[in-house]
Amino acid sequence: MIQSVQKGRISEFDWLKVLGLLLLIFVHSELSTAYPDTLESIQWILIGIFFFVSGYLAYNSFYKRQTSLKKFFKTKLWTLYLPFVGAAVFYFGFESYLVDSNPLKLLAQISLLDIFDNINTGLFNYGFLWFIPYLLVFFFIFCLLEKYVKNTKLQVSIVLLLWFLNLLAWVFDDPSQFTLASFKLGLVFNQFFLVFMIGFWLRKFGLYERLVGFKTALLAIPLFALFWFNISSMFSLQGFLNSFAYYLYFNVRSMILGLSVIFVFLAIAKGRLHNNTIIESIAKVSILIYLSEPFISYLLRNLIFGGELHIYLSETEDFILYQALRLFILFGVYPLLYVAGKKSGFFSRISHKLTINHSV
Repeated sequence: MIQSVQKGRISEFDWLKVLGLLLLIFVHSELSTAYPDTLESIQWILIGIFFFVSGYLAYNSFYKRQTSLKKFFKTKLWTLYLPFVGAAVFYFGFESYLVDSNPLKLLAQISLLDIFDNINTGLFNYGFLWFIPYLLVFFFIFCLLEKYVKNTKLQVSIVLLLWFLNLLAWVFDDPSQFTLASFKLGLVFNQFFLVFMIGFWLRKFGLYERLVGFKTALLAIPLFALFWFNISSMFSLQGFLNSFAYYLYFNVRSMILGLSVIFVFLAIAKGRLHNNTIIESIAKVSILIYLSEPFISYLLRNLIFGGELHIYLSETEDFILYQALRLFILFGVYPLLYVAGKKSGFFSRISHKLTINHSV
């Protein structure tokens, strides 16, 4: 049974989003080269959080706009795509100032073509901005399915088929030949598309209350422990079966790690973590935190730490100071600016002007 649109904010999802942001800060702490395996797994978890929350909240957002693709994507244009384009242009200009930069790099990013693996690999796009193009693609697929595919079993079948076909594209792709598999989407698609859709289906079918609880956490914890240990070295990319097993394991592992942490956190948080102004404000500016964090970190490293590119945990004092400054700006200054703008009516005036312009 499809649920009605949920009113009000869901407090535990704000807390979950903040957890994802904290993990993002940690992963971008210049520790990836020191602890690559651990950081890669944590990165999968935080990305899974963002896609899961986006999928869950997409239901309300879509139905609040009467399942209108035009209204839904007009909202995403202003709240997601244009901030993303602004960030991409900024980083391109900043990089061009420091070194020569290929304009095709910017074009691939803002055109969303970087979701295709060969284009992304060939132009070396801004890796830290990849999340939004994939999220917009996930939104597009989910909107089409929700609007035009009313049969639930068929909807699920199409999602699994898309996921499986892209998996096969990775298995059969031969870099020395130009085939349909050359147009494969990035591995990110297979890692997180189902996570996004699981979040959406959890909301659509009202499964949150039934599935999120103590029993689910008991199942999630051993699954997390089992898949934390990486056994991908047991597989090779030689031959169809080995390649298929490798990519299947790689994608399933990242999904289970992310979903396990999500369900354990929600089981603990549900009914215990209530609305909090600070947490809500941080969640509201999450897109700004995500887009500006690389530049803020760059400035801190250059202005305070003498241009050091690697600030490791072993350098205790510098590491703690670096993290404290990043958290202060991203989790302190940004939310305060948001609250100030909200109290002054700035956002209301902007929203009113946009509404008028859209209705003309």
